[in-house]
Amino acid sequence: MKSLILSYAAASLTIATPVMASESYASLDFSGSRSLTTNWYGEDGIELKTKVCLFSSTGTFRLEIVGGAGMAALERDARQQIVLKTFDGQVQSAELGAAGTVIFTGRSPADSNCLGGEFAELSIEISERELGAATAGQYTDQLQFLIAPV
Repeated sequence: MKSLILSYAAASLTIATPVMASESYASLDFSGSRSLTTNWYGEDGIELKTKVCLFSSTGTFRLEIVGGAGMAALERDARQQIVLKTFDGQVQSAELGAAGTVIFTGRSPADSNCLGGEFAELSIEISERELGAATAGQYTDQLQFLIAPV
């Protein structure tokens, strides 16, 4: 039986902050751990989820997610599906390859701390086909998140 351990971490986080009080800004805050880990034992795909607070002083944000090279070890052209569900229910999805980039845009809640429970949900999905092509072992990747007001 094949076994894989997959780990993701938010390697770095860039928040566009204003130089002057009148400038626009955006922020991203993970509601829990910045690290997601799972074990895979050869059946079905996997889905890792976390809640994030995405805020933009303009009410609209641009989120760029940059993949690391860690998942390339799974398979030369390994792909992971990144799904973002914003606080207002808008769902966007894009494929992220090793060292690739995906960009999402959306509306942000009025509360910069998401105190009203207005979190977005970020999911990373990897299919059974992608996982099945990998050699048994441990794989780690880091994703970089860049957020800016639009």
